[in-house]
Amino acid sequence: MKQQTSIIFKAEQKERLQELFILNSMKQDELQRIYKLASAISGVDKVEFQLFDEEFDWYTAKTPYNQKANHGALSLSKHLLAKRKIQLEVEDLHTHPDFVFEKHFVAKDNLRYYFGTALKSEVGHYLGVLCVYHDKPLTLTTNQKEGFEALVDQICQAVALKKAKKSVIAICEKKEAKLKGLHQELHSFTQELIAPTLRLKTAIDTFSKENGHLDSYLDTWVRDITKNANTLNHTLGGMLDHILYNTTPIDYRNFNLKDLIAKTKSKVDPNNNLTLVSEETEEEVYLFEKGLEFLFTNLFSNSVLDIRNGRYCKISYQKTETHHQIFYSDCGPNIKEHYPDQIFQMFYTRKNETCNQRAFGLATAKCLAERMNGSISIIEPVAKNSLTFKLQLPVI
Repeated sequence: MKQQTSIIFKAEQKERLQELFILNSMKQDELQRIYKLASAISGVDKVEFQLFDEEFDWYTAKTPYNQKANHGALSLSKHLLAKRKIQLEVEDLHTHPDFVFEKHFVAKDNLRYYFGTALKSEVGHYLGVLCVYHDKPLTLTTNQKEGFEALVDQICQAVALKKAKKSVIAICEKKEAKLKGLHQELHSFTQELIAPTLRLKTAIDTFSKENGHLDSYLDTWVRDITKNANTLNHTLGGMLDHILYNTTPIDYRNFNLKDLIAKTKSKVDPNNNLTLVSEETEEEVYLFEKGLEFLFTNLFSNSVLDIRNGRYCKISYQKTETHHQIFYSDCGPNIKEHYPDQIFQMFYTRKNETCNQRAFGLATAKCLAERMNGSISIIEPVAKNSLTFKLQLPVI
């Protein structure tokens, strides 16, 4: 029983520390908004955002424009948290009967008025205090106190949301690590499967060079086995990529679209064999960067399969009030102008198409676009012998 109680206690401590870490990691612009709202609600310009550990051995006081913390306000906030109260108002510290020992702060820190509201998390942890103070006696109205409490509730809800997001990301990262591990295991397995066949093929090639051709049927059979083993490897990889990109958390961030396109193309086409025409892509966008990188990787990979006879690709970008629109055109000889909707289905390959061994890329791209509340589709060709994809994603 003692051991079980100890485990629960440690879990609670860990959760409390996580909540404190989230609050202590708030960005300066977030804190400035809190200071302004607290001041606007109370009519008092001296504001402090204070955090304490459970034993009050550690504290931090965040103030507007890095002003010096008021030790009297800190002392009264400790009292508020120790009593497990939600709010505390001291209209005049100089005359208040309950704070005899704190009266020296009247002269030392020029403190007469104090009002604080406890930061109490959804699971009941008292984490700190948002307070205002003044050098003259004051009192707040009931509406002001309720407004202050509502502001603190919003801060605590934001902590709960960030905790939930961290938990989801942690779960997804574990899944992603497992999937990558499984991918590696399957890759190793298929390589082991291919290895004997490759050795046999090498032996046959060596024998043929030294003694003449052995048996055309046997040679074809070995080549077919090698091809099928490689196809199996690619197919398993495509399946795992599909699962991976449908479990990875959607993490929006600002980035330069043109830089992402250039980085992705250099990975897929390191020798720069594929000509790229890029228009209106020098834009800062707020999107799921990892998802777009996969989409461009897939499209570039299909384009570089055949770079003969002037094959090139063209990318353009437009933004409306509601959507980002990215157009990717694969242009050149041997490009058909009409493709069926099944192109976005798993395992679909076009007739006489031998180079596409996975048939997962566009299916995964479609799922990714839908996860971002968008879509990917084939539109009317922009020019003869071209295939144009339109990716449409909502503006966040």
